Amino acid sequence: MKKIFNNVGGYILGISILLAFTIVKYFSIHALVIVADSVLNWLNWFPWKLFVADLLILLPLGFFYKTRKIAAIGMILSSVFFGIILWLESLYLTYSIWGAIWVYIGLFFLGIGVFPIAILATIFSGSFIDFGGLIIYVAFILVTRLLGSRYLFLCKINDFEL
Repeated sequence: MKKIFNNVGGYILGISILLAFTIVKYFSIHALVIVADSVLNWLNWFPWKLFVADLLILLPLGFFYKTRKIAAIGMILSSVFFGIILWLESLYLTYSIWGAIWVYIGLFFLGIGVFPIAILATIFSGSFIDFGGLIIYVAFILVTRLLGSRYLFLCKINDFEL
């Protein structure tokens, strides 16, 4: 009889710990979504201006040898910024359209799974403007990362020439 109570107590303790982790995870996801919403509201204009600055300032700087490193570093850093904004936007859209369960599933896949789930959520819910915004951020990331990598590659090749 004593062994049965010990087993039941162990099961209750295990279920309590699992429930506590779930509650803490829910509130941390909810807090992360609140932070993402406030950051996205604050930075809603900045990615567009940064991309225009990349094209008008950093792209021409990459044509000259002396300023190519600055252009490469600037492009790569702006692609990282676009990636952070894309991840926050994906997290917010997934949470607002499909809820916290799908955010858990997306975060389970090393955090990157939030983006494909946000793509599916925007398609199935019919919010094609949000879908287009996600695709535009992906295009920003690809263009700036490719140009920055190309400039960095050209810097390395020219540094080894005689």
